[in-house]
Formats: sequence, structure tokens, C-alpha cells
Amino acid sequence: MKAYTFLAVLGLCGLLVGCKTQSVTTTVDGDSGRTVSTSKASNIPDPYDSENRDKIAAGINARLAMGYMREGNMPLAKQKLLTALDQAPKDPIILDAMAYYQEQTGNDQEAQRYYQKAISVSPKSGAALNNYGTYLCRQGQYAPSVNYFVRAANDPTYLDVANAFENAGVCSMQIPNEKQAAFYFQRALQNNPNLQDSLVSMAQISLKEKQYKAADGYLQRLNKITPASAQSLWLEIQAAHALGDKDTVASAAMALQNQFPNSKEYGAYTKSGIS
Repeated sequence: MKAYTFLAVLGLCGLLVGCKTQSVTTTVDGDSGRTVSTSKASNIPDPYDSENRDKIAAGINARLAMGYMREGNMPLAKQKLLTALDQAPKDPIILDAMAYYQEQTGNDQEAQRYYQKAISVSPKSGAALNNYGTYLCRQGQYAPSVNYFVRAANDPTYLDVANAFENAGVCSMQIPNEKQAAFYFQRALQNNPNLQDSLVSMAQISLKEKQYKAADGYLQRLNKITPASAQSLWLEIQAAHALGDKDTVASAAMALQNQFPNSKEYGAYTKSGIS
């Protein structure tokens, strides 16, 4: 969808996916924006119970299906998902996985049906709400998607609150509503100060609002957690220029030229007249 990445988690103990003391997540596809599930450790199923055996088997089949989708093997992915649905027809994790498959194969009506069914089965599930929100945003339904992200963030058992708020910010930018986006990016950073997309977005918004010190602050935070990119260097040049910091302009410009000479950001710099 972007320049931004929606978190994608498939919660399987036993979209998108590792077991922690409080929850279980498995990362499958970092660009899909899906978060299929989280679960409390106290709810880990008894593997000797027949119903739970089916749910565990369904989760394994769903995870295999996601892997097959990454490889482009859609027929085998569908086979595994159909088996998973037969094993656990009311499990929101499995319903979300099938929804994602339907979306990826161009069956938007079926995708929406499965996403909505996952929510009907588990109305307060932050994972299911976030997944449906990302689907709506990818479909261009930006304002409704934000509502689902906020609902996801309000689930007290949902662990990926920061990412839900970041998703709300990303889709608010698409409306476009920068004031609303800034609010959600800030909420995201309150929950996870190291979210790179939120830091970049807040730097961009701050520059546009002529809040140059704030922009510089976000960029300094970004530089502490990740190597410079063409985008961050160009933002740094603009903020430093506005603040009259010629040394930073010179060093960032040299880094941009040396590391990213063919980037659109370097092209913008050479045309900007900043020196």
C-alpha cells in the first residue's frame, strides 16, 4: 500500500506470527498489513482436548497457507485454508486468513465477507478489527478504516496497539486529514517510541507546518534507531536549512550524494537551491 508498512500477524500458538508469555504472534508477510490474532497465555489450549486439537491443526494449516501464498502457490494455499476452515469454522484467525487469500486472488466480495465474519465471531478482537481496517484502507475506504484501527487499539488484550494507531495515521493521511494523522502517529509513538514510519511521518508533517525544531527532533530520534535513508537525509537537509544549521545541511547533503546519488530525494535537493 505505501511507503508505509502495516503490521501483519497470524497468531498461532503451537497475519501475520512466536510465543511470548502474554501472547502468540507469527510474522508472515511484513507488507500485508494483516494482524490476525493475539492470545493470552492463560488461554493456551489443552492439546489433548479433541476440539483444541482441531483448532491447533487448523492454525498450522493456516500458517502453511500463508507460506504458500508468499511463494505464489495459490492452489495449495487454498487447499490448506479449506482444510483449516473445516477443522475450525468459527475461529477468527482462520477466517481472517481466508479473507486475506480471497483479497489476494481478487475476490473482494468474498474477502469482505470473511473479514466481517471474523469480527462477528469475535467483535472485540483487536486483531480482527485491525485486519479489516487494513483491508478497507487498501480498498480506498480511508475514513471507515480509521474507525476500525481505533477500535483495535482500544482492545485491552491487544498487544499491537502502536501499530494500530500507526495504521490509523497512515490512512488518515490518505483522506487526507493531516491533523488527525498527526494525532494518531503521536499516539503510536507513545506506545512505541521507535516506530520508524511514525517518526518519518511526524517529521514530514512538522516540516509542512513549519515546526522545524520538532521535525529535527523526530529525525534525531530516527537516526538513533536506523541507518539514514534518502528520505530521512532529504528531510534532515530541509529542517537544518530552515534552522540555519549549515554544517548539518552540508554533511547530510554529502551523505545523500554519496549514498543515494540516483534517488528522487537527491534530485529534489539539487533542484532546491539549498546549499
